[in-house]
This record gives sequence, structure tokens and C-alpha cells, in this order.
Amino acid sequence: MADSDLIDITARIVIAHLEHNAVPSSAIPSFIEDVHQSVISMTDSHAGAVRPEPAISIKKSAQPDHIVCLECGGKQKVLKTHLMMAHNMTADEYRARWNLPAHYKMTAADYGKMRQAIAKKHGLGKRK
Repeated sequence: MADSDLIDITARIVIAHLEHNAVPSSAIPSFIEDVHQSVISMTDSHAGAVRPEPAISIKKSAQPDHIVCLECGGKQKVLKTHLMMAHNMTADEYRARWNLPAHYKMTAADYGKMRQAIAKKHGLGKRK
């Protein structure tokens, strides 16, 4: 994490604390230093954290007829519902956890095309 990020986090914590607690002005510099050291130690402990291994390679996870869940390896047509039900995770949390791009599909391509055809058949998506 960049030094500017650590300073920003430290400043936010210190400001929040000082807004709600009486602290003598002589104690503020040491308080800031203590908070800053705590923030550094917390980021250092997370820096060595091992990233989980996906159940399948990310490149192979998106197939035309299914999407493979990187958490458990299950084949799904719609991943978003599975993530919430099985892993209590939103699509955004899933993308962040596995460092996926924002445009990563949560629905199998064939399933999406089928749903699109059904919608068109029923006249949905047309302007009146």
C-alpha cells in the first residue's frame, strides 16, 4: 500500500477519534504515531496473505453453456444467484476476490442468448 494511502487512513481514524473524544493537545502527536504504526502493522500482516486458488483456471471458467464458479468449481448457467445462495457473496465481491474485470459475465452465453430470444418473442424491449 502506498504511503499516501497509509497517511490518509491514519488521518481518517485520528479525525474520527478526536471528533468524539477529548484528547489533550500534548498527547495528539503520540496518538497519531500510534495509530499510524497500527495501520502499518495491519497492512503488513495482510501483505503476506496467500491468495486463494480458484477451483479452475479463470480463462477456462467461462464456457458457452456454463460458467464455472471459482469458489467451488460448480457449473452454473447463472452465477450471480449461485454466489449469493452458496457463498453469501455478491457479484462485485466475487469479481474483487478473484481480480476479475468489471465486464466479466455472470451468465453463460448460450443461456443469455436463449433468454434474449424468449424476450424478443414476447415483444419485450421494443418501443411503443
